[in-house]
Amino acid sequence: MYLTIPIKPFPAKRVNWKWWRFTKSAVDYHSKMNALRTHLLPHRQEIMQNMIEGTYHIQFYSKMPDSWSKKKQLEMNWKPNQNTPDIDNVFKSFVDTLFYDPVNKSKDDCKIWKMSADKWWSDEDKIIFMD
Repeated sequence: MYLTIPIKPFPAKRVNWKWWRFTKSAVDYHSKMNALRTHLLPHRQEIMQNMIEGTYHIQFYSKMPDSWSKKKQLEMNWKPNQNTPDIDNVFKSFVDTLFYDPVNKSKDDCKIWKMSADKWWSDEDKIIFMD
C-alpha cells in the first residue's frame, strides 16, 4: 500500500482536563485530527495491522516557508527537516488519530513496537504511508 495524504503534519498536544475542550488550540488540534481521520478511514484496518506488524514506513513532508529565497528553497527541497515539531510528536499525533476509537473513547496504540518515520522539506504538505 502506498497512501498519500495531503495534510500538513502536526504535533501531538499535551492534554489536561481543562485544555481538552475549551481552548482554541484544542479545537484546532481536533479539527486536524478529524481531517486526518477522514483520509485514513477507508484504509484504517490495513494501516493499523501494518503498524502492529512493524511492516510500514511513514514520511512527513513539510512545505518550505514562503519567506525563504528561491535559492534556499531549491537547496532544501527533499532534504531532511530537522526543525520543530519533533518527529516523535508528529508520529504520535498520527498514531493517536489512527488508533483512537470514538465509540469507546479509548485508544489502543500500545501494540506498536517499531517507529519508522522520516521528516522532509518539500514544496507541499503531505504524509505518505508505505508498507
